Amino acid sequence: MNVLGTAPARTSWSKITGLVRARRVVEELAFLDFTVDAVPLRELVTDPREPPNPAREMTRLCEAWPEEAEHGLRRLLGEEPADFAGGRVALLVCRIDADLGCAAVSATLARGDGWVEWRDLGWQVSHEPFDVARNRLDPPMSFRFEADAYDLVLRDRLEHFRGLAARRGGAPADRRWPNPLKRRCWPRP
Repeated sequence: MNVLGTAPARTSWSKITGLVRARRVVEELAFLDFTVDAVPLRELVTDPREPPNPAREMTRLCEAWPEEAEHGLRRLLGEEPADFAGGRVALLVCRIDADLGCAAVSATLARGDGWVEWRDLGWQVSHEPFDVARNRLDPPMSFRFEADAYDLVLRDRLEHFRGLAARRGGAPADRRWPNPLKRRCWPRP
């Protein structure tokens, strides 16, 4: 069985600011990346033909947005509906706005007697069904975890983000991502 964990990570992107004197500003965001057998998930899902390594997408486990982290963890625990059709949950999301329409690494979440599995990891967008042939991971990945250890890791992180949300009164003080329900990278069909 695989071992799930988390590790501190950072991601960044650049944007152009100013109308008269345009300048490039680099935004950086800290988060917890999932690890599988002590290897960061972003490194495992990077297509070797498409640098940079690791993947630029990130988990929802970011202190800047504790409510989003809570919902993501509940989905991974099977307590909330999946992000995508077919029971697929987002593991990594867009680093700029967490929009599932930009790109996400998703997996089918399955539970059995004493195990939890992330099946057929792959790249997906919210407006298209998952297609194994186009997911860019060759071969498709799956990870199986011992259920009690998996739940322990995710519930510990859930309590952390619940506490952050409570201290902030339900509204993050420094929201770096726009609300993913209001902003889309492109219109949906």
